[in-house]
Amino acid sequence: DSVMSTSPDLILLSGDQTYQHSALIHGFLQTMFAIGELTRSLPTIVQMDDHDYGQGNIFGAANGNELSGRGFEKPSCFINILEDFMMGHNPDPARNIALHNGIKSRFTEYVYGHISFAVTESRKFKHESSTFKKNSLLGSDQELWLKEWCAQKTNKHKVVLSVTPFAGLATHHKGGSATNFGEINKGYNDPNGFPVEGRRRALEILKGCSRLVISGDQHLGIVASYNDYKITDCASPAVHNSIFWRINTNQPKKTYFDKFGHKYYLHNVWNVADELMLQEAIQTRTATTHIKNLRADGFMTVDFNGSNAQCSMHEFWHGPKLKWKVDIPM
Repeated sequence: DSVMSTSPDLILLSGDQTYQHSALIHGFLQTMFAIGELTRSLPTIVQMDDHDYGQGNIFGAANGNELSGRGFEKPSCFINILEDFMMGHNPDPARNIALHNGIKSRFTEYVYGHISFAVTESRKFKHESSTFKKNSLLGSDQELWLKEWCAQKTNKHKVVLSVTPFAGLATHHKGGSATNFGEINKGYNDPNGFPVEGRRRALEILKGCSRLVISGDQHLGIVASYNDYKITDCASPAVHNSIFWRINTNQPKKTYFDKFGHKYYLHNVWNVADELMLQEAIQTRTATTHIKNLRADGFMTVDFNGSNAQCSMHEFWHGPKLKWKVDIPM
């Protein structure tokens, strides 16, 4: 009801639709059942992130070729079945390529009204450690396709859909049963801020082409701009923030550097409330709606109005309530 109260035209499920690693299809169906009133009547784009594949922090290329697929734990035939099941309704892939183990590529373009969305993939092509020759994030085929997408002459706004932000926007993390936050160090390579060179290539392609990235994954509602590239990243919060907690302790409206050395301007962030900081995330699963609201459960909307976009964070436990919003020139 809270989502419908915002009068959406399109639904984006940006990944981690389930954490049931041993029952992925069942977990996805549970999510679809829970939001069926939305997907029944609204076009829906689905992206898959690491937990949708039954593992955490996937580096698909591992330390091999960018198309090696070595980072996937489950059989490639099962991965393809999962993707057909969860993303088979998306437009056909932009490239008819597959990883060496047979896993198909799924990056594509989705056009809706006056918006052209580049539905990207990074998990499949991402290297686990970075060297001069092994620094893939999106993979060379997807980079070439993005260049072609950017070169299209159109009056449509171009928006990038990414499962995770292009920087390490969280500063601290604690697991579901931990009571204290720990600082996120340089070894945390899960977001698209790593590999650094692969990230640089991606944003250089998008510079002057797309002003907006819509992402998720970090369980943290946050909006930050990479002003070196004139790109803003809007990352959605977790709907049920009870797995683990990440926060950004920096003051909004200032410029910072993440652990990879990427500069970003922090527009705003939606952290877990101070009074919950010493609690365990998993203990809040059966808590009151007041506590669940304090752990920053919510959803994000993106409204396009002429030459501007507006990323807005919303609460829902006590009915729809706007938390804050950020305007972005397109």
